[in-house]
Amino acid sequence: MSLSMLFPQFAGLRLEQVALDGEAVTLHLASSARFACCPLCTRRSKRVQSIYHRTVADLPLAGRQPLLRLRVRRFRCGVPGCPRAIFAERFPKLAAAYGRRTLGQRAALEAIAFALGGSAGARLATRLSSPISRATLLRLLRSADVARTACSSCAWGRRLGLPQGSSLRHHPGRSGAATDRRSPRGSKSRDAGAVAQPVSRN
Repeated sequence: MSLSMLFPQFAGLRLEQVALDGEAVTLHLASSARFACCPLCTRRSKRVQSIYHRTVADLPLAGRQPLLRLRVRRFRCGVPGCPRAIFAERFPKLAAAYGRRTLGQRAALEAIAFALGGSAGARLATRLSSPISRATLLRLLRSADVARTACSSCAWGRRLGLPQGSSLRHHPGRSGAATDRRSPRGSKSRDAGAVAQPVSRN
């Protein structure tokens, strides 16, 4: 059975070694491709210039905190005039360039941050074997694509169960919590929004 059948994010990678250290498990991975494409000119290259190792954190694995130790090759670009004379191979299905977390772990932590904020989110992530500090979790929250993760387009019409989706779509900066000003319910909504605002900064 291939590694990618169990872990699709490891497609194109081969497992070289597994190391256990308490609650942590380190997976040593390397690309199975014979070449890499230059990120600028997109030309293939097989000329390996050097090798280095990169470590990224992944989603919990059987209650353990997994670390992926990636063997990364630097290639020489053979295209004359290409500004990127030397480039490192990338793993776009696994982690972003220069990222220290896999795409899966980052998405999970962003969801926790959106739901719970900084302090509570950090406590939950630690319990789920994805330890992270409050400050780092808030940085992930600020850098997240809010338009992609906040709600889908179909949620606009169902927001608060009222026909406010059209108004909110054309005025995205308007809060749905303060639209009813004709009854005490509207003031309660505004009070709830005022309380929720500092909580979101945790």
